[in-house]
Amino acid sequence: MLRFPGCLADQSAASLCQPKINPQVLAQSRKASGSTGNRIAKQLEQQQNQLRHLMQMRQQEDELRQQQEKLELEQQQEQQDVCVFVCAICVCLYVCVCVCV
Repeated sequence: MLRFPGCLADQSAASLCQPKINPQVLAQSRKASGSTGNRIAKQLEQQQNQLRHLMQMRQQEDELRQQQEKLELEQQQEQQDVCVFVCAICVCLYVCVCVCV
């Protein structure tokens, strides 16, 4: 009869010989792998939350950029309107002065 490490003496070589595992060690191993899984799940959740936060920040940044561009265009339009108004007044004054003189 062949003997393998961890096998009982009365088992034959032909049988599948499984080493004896201490149930406490097995329970600790399962608990450790469970806590590892929980830790990985928590890390994944944190990363997803960070990604969600970054995407919200980027969306807010895009919205602010669009608002700024809109305000700049409005300001340019107002400046052009003022220039047109001033030019119209100047032309009217010039015509009035030329006609009256």
